[in-house]
Amino acid sequence: PKNGFATTQYNDVPLLMITGEQEFSLFGLFDPYFAKYVADDSINTDEGINKQFQFVNTYGGQFYSLFNVNDSAEQLINNYQEPIYNMEIAFGANEKNIDKVMKNFGSFHGVFVPLLDSNNKNYEQFVGTSYESEGAKKMQAAFQDYLYSFIKTGNPNQEELPEWTPWTLNGARENLYLDADKTSFSAVMQEKGYSYEEILNNIEEDQSIPEEQKEYLVKNVLNGRW
Repeated sequence: PKNGFATTQYNDVPLLMITGEQEFSLFGLFDPYFAKYVADDSINTDEGINKQFQFVNTYGGQFYSLFNVNDSAEQLINNYQEPIYNMEIAFGANEKNIDKVMKNFGSFHGVFVPLLDSNNKNYEQFVGTSYESEGAKKMQAAFQDYLYSFIKTGNPNQEELPEWTPWTLNGARENLYLDADKTSFSAVMQEKGYSYEEILNNIEEDQSIPEEQKEYLVKNVLNGRW
């Protein structure tokens, strides 16, 4: 609608929202500032450049994951009677469980696509063989089962899956976190654990890169996206 979430008219149906844990990684790597360092691979070989990327990737990912599910749910919840289910995909954040080519991308924007369709090749260059492990395949099966049940009934839960409870404003504000190691998957309800204010405070206190670099990245790479 023209007014976005500020509208007063809602189609009150069960809602499912999904985000990756590091949604900013692709936007950061494709940003003009970092694109040249990706092209010559100094994003991996130059420690200083890598620290700069990790700075924007960390805080950009936190901003995006809050915006994509928690913030959206909070904007909608008072106008909804039907349940809102939030999922955060953490797969990709732990380097031990993925192909090395996925290291910088992590749980990127589109991390769910190979779970939805194992034949999809759009992100093949970003993930390598990461989704071919036994654990990733179990995670894929769980993801598809949740979606199937939600499409069929409006509720993603099935007896054989860990319970996925609706997001509530006055309760724990929990999301379902989906992840996998090499042999098994996990689906756990938990709170986000931080707020916008805490992200901003952490940016202010961050000393991983020089202050002038931080100021530049905040103003030119992170700024204007949220």
